[in-house]
Amino acid sequence: MSVKVNRGNAYTLIRGQIRKIERAAQRYSQELQQKHGITGPQLGVLRHIAQNSPTTLTDLSSTLKLHITTVDSFIEKLHKRKLIRKRRGRDDKRSVEISISEAGQKILKTAPVGGFMKLNDNLEKLPEKELQKIYDALEKLVELYGASDIQF
Repeated sequence: MSVKVNRGNAYTLIRGQIRKIERAAQRYSQELQQKHGITGPQLGVLRHIAQNSPTTLTDLSSTLKLHITTVDSFIEKLHKRKLIRKRRGRDDKRSVEISISEAGQKILKTAPVGGFMKLNDNLEKLPEKELQKIYDALEKLVELYGASDIQF
């Protein structure tokens, strides 16, 4: 189901595909918020904590490629809802260890997989040659958008 792209329709078609991804992310996050009281990005952070528990704010920021203040905001919201536990570091009392709570485990069991988690699962099924094509196309799109200087 491939559409013929040319200079006359390229912007409209490519922007349309980007909007589909944006809309799918919004829809998934809204569904999570309505049914589970958590957003897609918060669920992603919660899943990562569950898989790497205990962890720290710095480790989460580095691994998830998110600014530390963004991760801190997620952590505070998750902690307020008692989905995670925070405890002073064993070796370094200045650090805080973050782990998942029983309530957080329950959310993970009932929340649907979607968004970036679904993307990750599906990417793992693709051959490396196709993964490279996708990466190269996205890298070019980032360049065309003028965002090559943004680092993660």
